[in-house]
Amino acid sequence: MNAVPVALVTLPFPLPVSGTITLRAVRDKEGGIADLILDGLNPPAGPEWAGDSPFVSGAKLSAFKETAGWAPVASWFVRQADEVIRTQRPARFPQGFGTQDGALHYDLSVFPLADGIMVMYQRCPLQDTRVTDGLLRQMLETATCGLLFSSPLRDAEGQIIDFQGEECNQAMYALAGFSREQMLTQTMLTCDPDGRVSGIFDRWVQVVETGIAQEVDHYFAQRGRWLRQHLTAYNGGVLACFEDVTDQRRNQQVDLLQTVIDNIQAGLLLVDAVREPQTGRITDFRYRVTNAYNARLAGKTVEQMNGRLIHDVFPGWQHSDLFRSMVAVVESGQPQKAIFPYSDYGWNGWFDGSFIPVGDGLLYTYIDVTQLKKSELEARQAERERQYQAETFQAVLASMLHAIAILKVVRDPAGKLEDLYYEYIGDKGLRETGMRREQIVGQSMLRLFPGVRQSRFWAAYEAVLETGEPQQFEEHYQHDGYDNYLNCQVVRLDDDRIVSMYQVINDLKKAQRQTEEQARTLRTVLDGSQNGIIAFEAVRNERGKIIDFRYRLQNEANRQRVSRTDEQLLGHTMLEFFPDVAANGLLDKYIAVVETGVPFREDIEYDYGQGKGWYNLSVVKRDDGMVLTVMDKTAEKRAEESLRANQRQLEAANEELRQSNENLQSFAYVASHDLQEPLRKIQAFGELLVNQYASQIPADGQDLIRRMQSASARMSSLIQDILAYSRISTHGQPFAPVPLKEVLQQVEGDLVPVINQAGAILEVDPLPTVWGDPSQLWQLFNNLLGNALKFTKPGQPPYIQIRVRALRQGELPQALRKRSEPVWWEISVSDNGIGFEEKHQERIFQIFQRLHGRSQYPGSGIGLAICRRVVERHQGLLTASSQPGQGATFRIYLPVMSEEAPARPRL
Repeated sequence: MNAVPVALVTLPFPLPVSGTITLRAVRDKEGGIADLILDGLNPPAGPEWAGDSPFVSGAKLSAFKETAGWAPVASWFVRQADEVIRTQRPARFPQGFGTQDGALHYDLSVFPLADGIMVMYQRCPLQDTRVTDGLLRQMLETATCGLLFSSPLRDAEGQIIDFQGEECNQAMYALAGFSREQMLTQTMLTCDPDGRVSGIFDRWVQVVETGIAQEVDHYFAQRGRWLRQHLTAYNGGVLACFEDVTDQRRNQQVDLLQTVIDNIQAGLLLVDAVREPQTGRITDFRYRVTNAYNARLAGKTVEQMNGRLIHDVFPGWQHSDLFRSMVAVVESGQPQKAIFPYSDYGWNGWFDGSFIPVGDGLLYTYIDVTQLKKSELEARQAERERQYQAETFQAVLASMLHAIAILKVVRDPAGKLEDLYYEYIGDKGLRETGMRREQIVGQSMLRLFPGVRQSRFWAAYEAVLETGEPQQFEEHYQHDGYDNYLNCQVVRLDDDRIVSMYQVINDLKKAQRQTEEQARTLRTVLDGSQNGIIAFEAVRNERGKIIDFRYRLQNEANRQRVSRTDEQLLGHTMLEFFPDVAANGLLDKYIAVVETGVPFREDIEYDYGQGKGWYNLSVVKRDDGMVLTVMDKTAEKRAEESLRANQRQLEAANEELRQSNENLQSFAYVASHDLQEPLRKIQAFGELLVNQYASQIPADGQDLIRRMQSASARMSSLIQDILAYSRISTHGQPFAPVPLKEVLQQVEGDLVPVINQAGAILEVDPLPTVWGDPSQLWQLFNNLLGNALKFTKPGQPPYIQIRVRALRQGELPQALRKRSEPVWWEISVSDNGIGFEEKHQERIFQIFQRLHGRSQYPGSGIGLAICRRVVERHQGLLTASSQPGQGATFRIYLPVMSEEAPARPRL
């Protein structure tokens, strides 16, 4: 057998057979370990611990230096602890101790634990002090704290993505609720899916990456338990020691909840029903729990109420509405909410309460809304129009409950507020946030709701911690995906805890904004009206007969009309300013409207102080009064007179124009006929001179005769074109259905010689039938095709396209958008000729306007003007577009025949 390498020392305290000891380092000014303090013993008691042992939690190792032989061992222990903590590596060694029963030998395993060590010990037989794997396993299994060693799992970049259990003891999988196989085959995030969200995974990663031990309380949602974890880096992984602290945390929360109940600014009582034994009828209720707020309003103390019958505290209360409401809730099992007045036993006010059945009793919570109710009643009396808004406000208030959270304060090194951690949150808060309790409790507020730092909450938290005074405020919270108006209260429980309470008041804010917006809208509408609007209330004598009307409201138009401000007018009567309404019968008509409810409307001539004018009066009954609308029709009446005068002048002018047009048409016909005759004689005499006397006339003379004949021919053509232009509107044929296909065939037949000579190519879509004048439509297409064949580029055959499509209103040129016809034809005639500049697209339609010299391209300059007149006579539009050298396109827009309009036009 191997001898014990450390000399036997006297043990200053009894030591059990096996267990664990946790020791925390005490450091000197230079940061070195000067001593060790006992933090925990496991097991804490047993037969070996008989008597009063000084070795208890909080005892220092140096306290036992007086024991014989203990001082060097204590120093050796400190050095061993310093090495384990500094290197974060466990150590194992045997140790012998002298006791009254003789020498005892132990195998010690030392592990780093935060800024301290955990010592696992096992008593060994003297004859064999070697620590075997079986012995270490026995030590692990006998430890009551959960022990787990896990290795990190890394991705391709070396980042830790999970942890895999390598070894654990029985206490560990008992705490976790898993089998040993599950603990060692499933990863950390498989066993605890919320590990990333709760932050415990990040703590494990920090221990591996920094080597710094940590201690953290973690809420394990899978078991619904709080586990305190001591995390130590070991061999590239994490050695974790688990301790169940659920009961400790729950006891803390119960104490905190009672503190909240006593500090909440609302009455609270939990009562049990008292029933008659024979019938089971409820005869009274007994206080089980009440709070200081309720006791204070009742003029009692909590001790005077808890455990007593309500009848003993408030005799005869069974006759109240409150008693009947409480009985109804217990018997029906249905919660109730109510706002009601209470004026018995020193209570005098309005209360907003909520009844919730609990077993054979109920929980009743309420708030004092007396001032709010008084304001509501006063507002209702002063302004009946706001009744609906006031009732809505009360209904919203009745539906509100506090959202409550208890927060643990985290300060920075300077003592300033750094963060808050949730210790408790109520059901209302969970519903408002849309989260589960396990997602919030134990978590950082700034991590869950980072926007709170920019809200008024954060300033209130700082103020309540600094002053201790409760903070009340309203907040429009628009952070972290929320948008709520809140009525908030913050109370300090102690130096490290805050209670935060709020109510969502979105509906109340909305109602307030709607009321304000309605008032602004009504005032804007009234003041925006050009008509005078006045509200009156009836003035009655002692017999109830209406004798006058009093001004209650006027708009801006009426202020301008009567030149009186609200201060000058409102509160006065109609007869004070307009006494003649009694004489002219208007007052009687107004009275009839109020008494019968039948509206009255009439045009009158009246002087409102700015001279006589015409006004339209419209009167309707409103409560015990009327609303009078005055429309100034003076300008309209004068305009009607002016319109009638203008109509007479227009009719006379039209008659003169009609006569002038008839004279002009006669003149044009006579002028054209009389001018043609001399021109024909000039041309005939010129022919005779050339044919009969050519030999006697020198060459210069013959050239002059030819020029004379050319000029007379042009003059004749010009006169013919003028006559044709003037006859478009006066000598047209009656409109009839015209197949444009036949019209185009006639035009092509007339132009065959020119088409063949030029080698022109025509592409024509199927053409529709339109309503029009066949001869004028022939003229239209003849002129357009003639121009396309005339204005060609040298050496390039003409290429002419005629395309057709049907258009709806939204597809038309702007000039046709206001026309009533729903469907139109667009017929485009395009060529590849010389084109023209866009700036001339209107000039080419003017009479006698030419873009080229007569020697280049013959013509009178009237052809396109005739085309536009023809299209306009057919209620259409003719446009042109072009670029020099790129040809020209003329678009004809004609309405579809009415019988074709309902359906999409077909070619």
